[in-house]
Amino acid sequence: GSSPKIQSEKRSSSLIVNVTRTPTAATDLAPFKVVTWTNMTSQFSSESYEVYRSAGDFQWLHDVLQDNCPERAVPPLRTTISLDATVSEYQRFLSRLVAHKTLRTEQSFIVFLTGTIE
Repeated sequence: GSSPKIQSEKRSSSLIVNVTRTPTAATDLAPFKVVTWTNMTSQFSSESYEVYRSAGDFQWLHDVLQDNCPERAVPPLRTTISLDATVSEYQRFLSRLVAHKTLRTEQSFIVFLTGTIE
């Protein structure tokens, strides 16, 4: 049948997210660059995205996932003191979401990675 092919496609669904600091002071309102690469064409319309996010945006994502998915264990979002530690924490947070088979396809997560947060 076709089930082995479907399973191998699921296994090869790739979603890679990388968080870095933005280099200029002009981006103080959104000091974090989030770059996403994916082959998950059913959820994403493009293969790569680059968006700029603030600490408040990360908190929004955490809170909205907790509200929308109370039955899921949303990873914690820890507050850190240094900007470098914050980048590492945000990377850890997004990597855990990417690894979660349900949360990685949540609409709010996809919006966070790809578009404008209203």
